Amino acid sequence: MQLRIHDNGGGLTITKLVKRFFGFLIVGVLLGLGCVVFLSRSALAEQADAWHLVPRPQRFTELYFADYLRLSTAPKPGSTQTVAFTVHNLEHRSTAYRYELTSLAADEQTGKTLGSGSIMLAHGQSKVTEQVIAVPSPRKRTLIKVSLSYEGIAFGDSRPTPQTQSIHYWVEATRAVLSDKVHHATK
Repeated sequence: MQLRIHDNGGGLTITKLVKRFFGFLIVGVLLGLGCVVFLSRSALAEQADAWHLVPRPQRFTELYFADYLRLSTAPKPGSTQTVAFTVHNLEHRSTAYRYELTSLAADEQTGKTLGSGSIMLAHGQSKVTEQVIAVPSPRKRTLIKVSLSYEGIAFGDSRPTPQTQSIHYWVEATRAVLSDKVHHATK
């Protein structure tokens, strides 16, 4: 026995009403859940990031001599030399860099500043910086060093921290020797 609520040709039964009710109920619940997820998506994303579930970009800065072969000749003591180095920003944000060129003789404790400056680079930008320095009179060996400092986000971190990098080469009384070591330090 079927109960007819309204009869306009096809008939509306209780079974059809129940099916429609549950259909609307399911659609309403799904819409409600969708709204909750949409509105709290940033909170979910933040939590997933805090748990390191979301891939993070590799953030780093490249520092290298632009033309290291020019540094391999023996400069005359007291002459000037152009030191060209490249800074390439891959930090995924604009970054201000401060650089300093120093010399340090093998038998000294403190270095002498040869030049300094600062540059600002957007993500993906690189800049070749040329600095003319007075070549110190080496007694034995003298280290010529380019130091770079900036606020960067270290791998696994979410906030910027002070970062430093340096590259160097050696000048001797008779010749300049390019060091094959590049030092990277994170403070």
